[in-house]
Amino acid sequence: MNVAFDRELIGPAFMQGLMGTGQPWARYDDMWAGWASKVVADHLGLGSKTGHPYIKHNKASNPFTNLMKEYKGLEWQEDVTRFLDTVQLSQAAARDAGTAYIELSWRVHETLGKLNPYFQRLGLAMRTWVEVWREAQQGQVKFVPSRRGSQATGAHAGPVAHDRAARPPDARSATSRALRASV
Repeated sequence: MNVAFDRELIGPAFMQGLMGTGQPWARYDDMWAGWASKVVADHLGLGSKTGHPYIKHNKASNPFTNLMKEYKGLEWQEDVTRFLDTVQLSQAAARDAGTAYIELSWRVHETLGKLNPYFQRLGLAMRTWVEVWREAQQGQVKFVPSRRGSQATGAHAGPVAHDRAARPPDARSATSRALRASV
């Protein structure tokens, strides 16, 4: 999925789905970000555009390997899209994208969590994402590029948000601690 968004308007509501080893919903992470942010954009009365990609991405891949990675997505897609098409957010959630995304995260947790525990973890991760986003906007988190210098040198810097990760566990939020415990 090719996606672009206005960071100021929708940034806190744009998070990739949980991905990586052990996550059952491989290769749907970018689609989740687009679908969920569209729900928030619609709720806030913000415009969105869909259509053909500006850049066509072709790569050789094995369809059988892809099927093994995507089968849960194929199984859950109808339930997830039906949920996203019908979910109603409250008027109180129309304040900003972060507030709307947090409310959506609770709906994901409660409704889609019945489908699979993955969605309970996803709901928690969505709330954690908004928390980190807000901390970053207040200057409490300093993001560091994953690459420094020339792309050609391949020189890498430290991890993203290293100062947040370096905080002692008692200084982390309850949401962050809960997310770490559930993984």
